[in-house]
Parts: sequence; structure tokens; C-alpha cells
Amino acid sequence: MQPLVADMNVELGYVYRSAAVIPDSPIDAVPHLNPRESHAMPGTRAPHYWLRKDGRQISTLDLFGRSFTLLAAPDGADWNESAIRAARELGTELVALRLGQDGLEDPAGEFNAAFGLEPSGSVLVRPDGFVAWRARDRDDADRNDAGAALRAVLCLR
Repeated sequence: MQPLVADMNVELGYVYRSAAVIPDSPIDAVPHLNPRESHAMPGTRAPHYWLRKDGRQISTLDLFGRSFTLLAAPDGADWNESAIRAARELGTELVALRLGQDGLEDPAGEFNAAFGLEPSGSVLVRPDGFVAWRARDRDDADRNDAGAALRAVLCLR
């Protein structure tokens, strides 16, 4: 028998394992976890977090749904450039946003903590709202890895 798990963890906190997800590390092999504690771990739902876009309050969840979305922390411009270049080469849609740019602001200053990022990190979110890839900071991956991650999750390695 498996131990009892909170319904919310099973229903909203399940963790995908597939070629369309690039895990941070092998220890990410948990089947589910509390969605409030996932912090954008690859394979989990992207967290809800309040931002301001062009002066309006929006949820991060409002940014997902039509295409891949790359969300970069304030010092993560390199990630956006790499992902945009790869999306153009692959002919796939991608929205690349960076906090502090593109009319996107973090009034509470907790975006990085909510998404498990340092100021130079980035996260790639699939159209279904699940995190496909994450680089916690600039040292976590090569600057071209955002493009390589997009290729990998589209199974175009």
C-alpha cells in the first residue's frame, strides 16, 4: 500500500515524465507533489503568480495556452534570444518574455522564488501550462540551451 496523499497533490501536483520535459536532475522522479511547492520544476504545472502586464494585474497562467512561452528573470535576456532564434528556425510559435521588459512587472518581487530561479534564470512552459525546461541561473546551462530545450521537447534533437 502506498501512503495517503492529499487530493490536491494527486489532482494538480502530478509530475510529467516524457520526452517533452527536460528534468533538472535525476532526483526529480517523484510522481506528484504539493503544487504550491513545485516552484516550476520541469514536468509540473507552471505556478500561478500575480504580475502586472502593461499596467494590468494578470496571473502567470494567463501567459500560457497558445504557444510555448519562455519566461526569463530580469537578467535573463540571453535565454530569450536563444529561444526566439530556435523557434524561428523550427517554424514554431514562441512567446518570449522577460521580467522588467515587455511591459511585464513583478510588483511583489517574488517571481524568482515562485519559479525557483535566480535573477539570470529562465523557464520554458509548454502550451498546456506545464514546465518543459528550466535553467535556474546563467551558470545552470549554456546560453543556447533554451533553443536546444525547445528542439528537445519538440523531439527534434
